[in-house]
Amino acid sequence: IRWHDRELELDTGRITQGNRYMKIFGHISQPEDTLRVDIKDLNLEYIFNIINFHTVDFAGEATGHVYLRQLTEKPIIDAHIEVPHFLFNNGDMGNLAVHGNFGEREKSIYLDADIREKSTGQHTQVEGTITPGKAPGSGIELMIKADKTNLFFLNKFTKSIFTNFQGKGTGWCRVFGPFKQINVEGDMLVNEANMHVNALGVDYHLAGDSVILRPDNIWIRHATAYDKLGGPDIADHRATVDGHLMHHFMKRMSYDFSIHANNILGYDFKDFGDQTFYGTIFASGDIH
Repeated sequence: IRWHDRELELDTGRITQGNRYMKIFGHISQPEDTLRVDIKDLNLEYIFNIINFHTVDFAGEATGHVYLRQLTEKPIIDAHIEVPHFLFNNGDMGNLAVHGNFGEREKSIYLDADIREKSTGQHTQVEGTITPGKAPGSGIELMIKADKTNLFFLNKFTKSIFTNFQGKGTGWCRVFGPFKQINVEGDMLVNEANMHVNALGVDYHLAGDSVILRPDNIWIRHATAYDKLGGPDIADHRATVDGHLMHHFMKRMSYDFSIHANNILGYDFKDFGDQTFYGTIFASGDIH
C-alpha cells in the first residue's frame, strides 16, 4: 500500500487460505481510477453469513474479478463471477456465470445470471435486482426463466406442507417483494417431481403437470400423482389432483385439493408419533 500526493496505490499480492485467494490492486486518486479485486474459491455462504442475509440462501465457491470505480465520488462495483455447483436454498442449480453491479441503479444490486448443468440439460436465466435494507423499496425483484430447472429450492418455502420436494421445472417465475413479504408468480411445467406430504406421511410422484403461481396463490391443474407402488403403466395406485395452495408471503399456508383416486396410498404412519392415530390407508373415489 503506497500513499503519495493524494494518490493511493494498492498491490496486496495474494491473500491465501489453501487454494483460496484474494488479490487487490490498482490506484485511487481520480473518479475514473479503478481498483480491481481477483478472487478464487471465495465461500459465498460465509459472505452471506457475515452480512446476515438469509431471506434466500446462496452457497458455492466463487471465482472471478470485481472492479471498483468512482471510489472518490459515488462508488460503482462491477463483478464478473463464476460459481461451479451453485446452490440456491440448498438446491444444486448447476454452474453459475453472473454479472453483478452495484451503484448504477439507486441502492440496488443488479444481477444477470446464466446457470447451466450440461449433464442434465438444465438451463436457468435470472435477471433483476436485490435492494438491501429495510427502507421502502428494499427487497427482491428477480425474473427467472427455467428450462428443466432444479426445483429443490422451493423446499424453503413449502416445508410446512410438504418436504423433500425434488423435480425439474420449465417456464417462468418472478420472485419479488420486501424481504419479509416475498411473493412469487409464474407459469411452470413440472417435468417430473417427488414430494413427501407431511400430514399424510406419504411420498408421491408427479409427472408432466402444470403449476400456476400468482401472488399468495399456487394452483395445480389436473396433476397425475402416483404412490410408491404406482407408475405410468400401472392402472391403480394413482390419482388426479386439482389443488389450490394459499399462502401469506410464503408463510401461513393453507390448501384446498380435489382428488380423484384409484387405490392410492392416502395415509401411512407406522406409529403414533405426533399423530392421533396411525395406520396405512389406500383410498379410491373422490376426496376433497
